[in-house]
Amino acid sequence: MKGFALAAERLPEFAEIREKLARGEGPLLATGLSQIHKVHAAWALADGPRLVITPDEPSATRMAEDMNRFFGEERAVVFPAREFAFREVEGASREYEFARLRVLESLAEGEPMVVVAGAEAALQRTLPPEAVRRHSFTLHTGEELPPETLVVRLLAAGYERRDQVDGVCQFSQRGGILDFFPPNAPDPYRVEFWGDEIDSIS
Repeated sequence: MKGFALAAERLPEFAEIREKLARGEGPLLATGLSQIHKVHAAWALADGPRLVITPDEPSATRMAEDMNRFFGEERAVVFPAREFAFREVEGASREYEFARLRVLESLAEGEPMVVVAGAEAALQRTLPPEAVRRHSFTLHTGEELPPETLVVRLLAAGYERRDQVDGVCQFSQRGGILDFFPPNAPDPYRVEFWGDEIDSIS
């Protein structure tokens, strides 16, 4: 696919788009492209963090999948739309909320990713980067951190205390052992304390 990028650079329209992106101008609109050429163009322009907006979420999913085939790795991610519930629903899934948090955290950490969002998702308000960074933290073994302080941090970040962790954004504490399940991890973490010191993380 490098051949496509080199060929595209000879097109004045492509060069103009690349120059405007480098200057931070936007949003930019390119018309007259077929679906595969949209993927090619987005991939060739993805030399840093990028946002690609598609008409809807299914087209965003297809765009991200196609771009990742070109990248050879999972660099394009879908930013899903929020599901609105106007009343409390017992056992309601927060899967979309957690997926949005994963994308926002990766962006706040400066990962060179491509975010693909349907128009609905792109129009919805979300957390500013400063709020994501303020409520994000990293734990290290050997660090002095009282368990009670970690509990306060988890509650401030929106985690729910449970007797047993069985879902994302939950935590439980039993003496010097604290389990928590961050939205960007496939499984929960267990933190074991020795007094106020983090003895192990697994």
